[in-house]
Amino acid sequence: MSVSKNLRIIIPLAVILFYYITRNVRKIWKKYVKNKKMLKNYVFTKFSDKKDFI
Repeated sequence: MSVSKNLRIIIPLAVILFYYITRNVRKIWKKYVKNKKMLKNYVFTKFSDKKDFI
């Protein structure tokens, strides 16, 4: 009885925790990808400017 009661409490907590973590990871990942894209564009424009200069 006590085990099933504990499971009933633990499982929802675990699900909530898992959801919260994945949401944060997604947020961080989006930010990271955005920054990487911006960096890529920046580097690309720099190199293209240098090519034009040469």
